[in-house]
Amino acid sequence: NLHYNSSPSQNLVGGQPCVLYLNWVRRQNLAQTQADGFNLHSLYSPIPLDASWRPAAPGDPGVDAGADLAAFLTTDRDAVSRPQGAGWDIGPYELTADLPGDADGDGDVDLDDFVILKNAFGGIIEPDLRADFDGDGDIDLDDFVILKTNFGR
Repeated sequence: NLHYNSSPSQNLVGGQPCVLYLNWVRRQNLAQTQADGFNLHSLYSPIPLDASWRPAAPGDPGVDAGADLAAFLTTDRDAVSRPQGAGWDIGPYELTADLPGDADGDGDVDLDDFVILKNAFGGIIEPDLRADFDGDGDIDLDDFVILKTNFGR
């Protein structure tokens, strides 16, 4: 379900160090993974599920396909509660429903989102479109109203 570093000293489950040697970052193909002694069968993803992978849609590999690890942790890497759907997502992040005003995608609208909007506000050259909550290609008062309406959710 989670990204684990190949070094056991950098792995945490429930805030405690643990020894886990599953290294998604190597991005091996299925044949190489099986040659290394891991038989992932049909669960092997066509995309690398490493520390940067974030599900974008309900049909993405790994969505609702993970094991329930509630005994060890309850949030993903962005502190979003797990699970968000019918089951746990494989990988470091849970797929979250779109929340208008949530510029950083962490499942809430807070000061972090306001800072993104503030820094992008009125931007003409390559604006940060994460703050374009109404999807019209610019960051303006309409986007601020959307953030304000959902602030604190």
